[in-house]
Amino acid sequence: MRKGLAIGAVVLIVALGSWLYLFRVTEDQVVAHRMLDFDKIEPNTEMVWTEQDDMKTFEYAVRFANKNPGIVDIAAPPYSFKLGGDTYWLYASPEYNVMQFINSKASGTLYTVRKSSADRIRKLLEEADKIGYGVPTPGSMAYPGHELSEPETK
Repeated sequence: MRKGLAIGAVVLIVALGSWLYLFRVTEDQVVAHRMLDFDKIEPNTEMVWTEQDDMKTFEYAVRFANKNPGIVDIAAPPYSFKLGGDTYWLYASPEYNVMQFINSKASGTLYTVRKSSADRIRKLLEEADKIGYGVPTPGSMAYPGHELSEPETK
């Protein structure tokens, strides 16, 4: 009986430790930009998140994304974000309700973000745009295929 309880306690402790390790947040900020090309950041579009829930959203999106098979050849991303020492190219498509990313160090592999994480990231990007972070300049690409026009003056 004691041996069974001891084994059960050890299993519980290992499971709890694994769970805490899997769901940890290791970074203190996430920095995102709108992109003009793979290596060209759109000026004045930096977005920074330092709240733990926001960082957790990006970390979980990367950690629990589904790897797509094959090697991709894809257009330049509308966004990039830096999480820790890695930069990711983020494809957030409002038309298809899908979010995908590529780690810039392994540019042939595409990952699909789970819907719950994609919805939260999309909301964070929209909120950043409302307060003036990440607002594209006129003439730049807000999303692929959606050209912004110059503001009207009266």
